[in-house]
Amino acid sequence: MIINLQPHQISAFWDAIKEALVQANAVPIELQADYTNSALEKLLAGKFQAWLAYRLTDEGKKNIHAVIITSLVEDQLFGFRTLIIHSLYSYRLIKEDLIAEAMEQFKEFARANDCQRIQAETNNDRTFEIMRIAGFTKECERHTIML
Repeated sequence: MIINLQPHQISAFWDAIKEALVQANAVPIELQADYTNSALEKLLAGKFQAWLAYRLTDEGKKNIHAVIITSLVEDQLFGFRTLIIHSLYSYRLIKEDLIAEAMEQFKEFARANDCQRIQAETNNDRTFEIMRIAGFTKECERHTIML
């Protein structure tokens, strides 16, 4: 299953979300506090979305498989409204059925928010593979120089 956490639910899962943000985006230790505080602020304000992919245990508890962070943006150049998947962090191997379920949820959410496309960004080989399985096509590469 996959759920889109509401802002009031973020605190209950903050430790998992925080770890996912830092690990998925390889945030240097000296930037982690500012990075995670900024993300928390955006999640609580509803500017970013946190999604949990999980399976229920025999006891009915959520066994988290992955944390995904998204946002809705307007492309100023082309005018597209886009759902961006900023980070995906998995605690265990994500199987194709969970990928398909997640993509259906993302598509439904994107359409409900008048998006014309979904984009994902990653620097992780397994996430590249997940994106390929999910039907993403490579548009460009982004390169960065830190100042």
